Amino acid sequence: MSPHRIVQLSLVVVCWLAVPLAAFAATPCCGVIGIEASGVVTASENATGREFQFRVADKAVLSSLHIGQAISADFATQKVSVDGATPCCGILAGPPAPRAGVTALPALSQPTVQSASAPAAQPLEPCCTVVANPALTGRLGRLVVAFPEGAKADGTNVKVFKANDAKDVANGYGNQAVDLLPGAYAVTVNGKRVEGVTIEAGHDTRVKVGVLRVVAGDATNVKVLDSDQKTALTNTYGKQELGFPVGTVYVSVAGQSEAVTIAEGKITDF
Repeated sequence: MSPHRIVQLSLVVVCWLAVPLAAFAATPCCGVIGIEASGVVTASENATGREFQFRVADKAVLSSLHIGQAISADFATQKVSVDGATPCCGILAGPPAPRAGVTALPALSQPTVQSASAPAAQPLEPCCTVVANPALTGRLGRLVVAFPEGAKADGTNVKVFKANDAKDVANGYGNQAVDLLPGAYAVTVNGKRVEGVTIEAGHDTRVKVGVLRVVAGDATNVKVLDSDQKTALTNTYGKQELGFPVGTVYVSVAGQSEAVTIAEGKITDF
């Protein structure tokens, strides 16, 4: 092979190798909003608010991530870079769901065809808000569960678990502020479980909660079921103020149930 031909082939190889890196040379487009111990990470695109998930197989890379971290994503190749240069992880299959009021960009993959009666997919709602706390100067972070001002949620049970562990590491009632080592946790509020709660050193992780206020007679039995309409969360009588994580619960009275949406920082009457 002639020297001229060798030079041509070398240039082609160099250009080909540069293509994957060029895709991540731009300013990071997205931010991390959720990290699971399983390696599944949830991110949000800055320009549109649409959310997507990617899987991190490298434990060192996973441990280096934190809520709010800027990352780069190439939706054409469905690859993610956490350092802005090298693709490390694949975006999980399935179209992302836009947040309310945001126009959706083209889906990452072909959407599943739904019948006219099928409910629309709901956007993934981050469980928590993570904010820096200047008072925490050491290695610990703080888990905060704070119910709406004026709510009487002192009877609401709050438990904290290490991720994938059945034994609780903290257990209390009403508002909670628990100092913990950095890592992944789960929290139950009146039995409703919240996964993917990440604690960071020097930060408060505020679990998004609200209160369900039930107005009923003293002899009226009120059951609250999880979003699957099967798992019992609480069973009580009469007028109660019950704290829950944001999302949907079902209130059952006399064998009939109705969906109720728990909103962050709000008291919802039933």
